[in-house]
Amino acid sequence: MKILRLILGIITTMLVLTFIVEGTEFLIVKIVSGQSMEYLSNNQSEYFKIRNQTWFLVLKLVYTFFGAYPAGWLGYKITKHLQTAFFITIIMLQTLVFLYAMFFSEFKSTLKIYYWFLLLIVVLCGIFFSKNYFKNKIA
Repeated sequence: MKILRLILGIITTMLVLTFIVEGTEFLIVKIVSGQSMEYLSNNQSEYFKIRNQTWFLVLKLVYTFFGAYPAGWLGYKITKHLQTAFFITIIMLQTLVFLYAMFFSEFKSTLKIYYWFLLLIVVLCGIFFSKNYFKNKIA
């Protein structure tokens, strides 16, 4: 049962993180551009022209952290007694996901490598700090 909770916590964390961060990004780009998502999907250069502006990249760090925080909190809440294993597994999975995005995905050229690493650190910090919040709520 503990392993099942661990797997469920990891899947939940990854899904919640993705929905919050990507959803926020799409919404901001849509608002700034004034275009439909269909238009932006078909014109990725327009999408990335907005997304890669300095102000947006700074904002991306902020909403990525605040997306990782509740995602991590849910993961810790679900895993309960396997929180260390949860965090280690999340570190490994997030690192693999970001390495794939940096070097192999179709989006590898959309950000500089140092920014991919910075996003990885922000995600892991958000998840890590949510553990402290979870521990304080339990105590």
